[in-house]
Amino acid sequence: MDWLDVACWAIAAVWVIVVANELRRMGAVRVLPPLGSAPPPAPGVSVIVPARDEAAHIEGTVRGLLRQRHVDLEIIVADDRSADATGDIVDAIAREDSRVRRVRVDALPEGWLGKCHACHRAAAGARREWLLFTDADIRMDDDVIARAVAEGERAGAAQVALSPVPRTSTFWSRAAMTFLNKMLLMIGAASNLGRPNAYIGIGAFNLIRADAYRAAGGHEPLRLEIVDDMKIGLLVRRAGLRSLCMFGGGAVRADWGASLGQIVRLLEKNHFAALGYSAPRAAGALILFLIFWMGAALAPLTLRPAGFAAFGGLLLTILPAYLIGRRTGGRLAEAMVSPITMPVLIWSMARSAFLTLRRGGVRWRETFYPLAMLREHHRLLHSREIPAASASSAPAPEPISP
Repeated sequence: MDWLDVACWAIAAVWVIVVANELRRMGAVRVLPPLGSAPPPAPGVSVIVPARDEAAHIEGTVRGLLRQRHVDLEIIVADDRSADATGDIVDAIAREDSRVRRVRVDALPEGWLGKCHACHRAAAGARREWLLFTDADIRMDDDVIARAVAEGERAGAAQVALSPVPRTSTFWSRAAMTFLNKMLLMIGAASNLGRPNAYIGIGAFNLIRADAYRAAGGHEPLRLEIVDDMKIGLLVRRAGLRSLCMFGGGAVRADWGASLGQIVRLLEKNHFAALGYSAPRAAGALILFLIFWMGAALAPLTLRPAGFAAFGGLLLTILPAYLIGRRTGGRLAEAMVSPITMPVLIWSMARSAFLTLRRGGVRWRETFYPLAMLREHHRLLHSREIPAASASSAPAPEPISP
């Protein structure tokens, strides 16, 4: 056995371990269940929607939220320096329904990201016991908030994060979303199981108890956090509280990623931020991709059994993609091609890192945030470790069905 055989067998073994780990953790992230036949007393929920120049989406989002059942609802739209008709649209709805309020932000204070400041301003006036942070282009089933609160209370969780599905997308973008949901599975499972330094948050549906949010400092510690949705989970875990990540099962839908190119552009600001703005981490991820994905994809060209085994290991990733797809409305064909979308997402990561480093920062909604400032914020935010949660906080695993 020469070095080439050893390398191919090693690549095959790595893919087998990866797939086995994904399957093992599959039951730790469940699909949000329906309400029981006797819904619990209506919980109070303040829905916070940061919006900047969202005239095309905001009316449908707010009116959709007003149709939520089994909740005592208020909706606070943080109109963040909008130059279009966003504010007028929200004000018109507010005149019809007193549950809607608009908070106008005219200027961005120094040392804040626009979205984080908007969420901070809106949450300061929230009056209900739960806060739901969501985006301005989200649609939801009319009982999903009540279902998420009920599940959070059942599990004793301070935070419930639900994954959305794209409302309009191409075949290839749906395949890429299947791969992204696999990544969500691993992160969400680690958080649900109380693993040290594991946390989760999802921008489309981030539900948190108001007392936990305020005790953790709210958005103040996240002033310059681009992936603030994820880092809300960090604050929750640091406070010794439990987060719960679940698949929405299609109950939460987003206008996100209508094509592969759009997914790459949407991830431009987030991808490098999720790596802590670390060039070595980005380079390491790229090297691992070249070794294990490219190695497996090209291994059959060796015409050796070890080469075909390496390629077979890569194809094994289709199985967890298919099982996750069943929970998120995906199809078998999308799972079958999901391994092909991995290079696109690695390219997205490399592009995000390159553009951020070249520009010396991140431009988001016409505001530029210097890289040095973002890195210093990340260093300070992550200067403390997260305590491990007790094993009893883990949700009961759900059996994997073929």
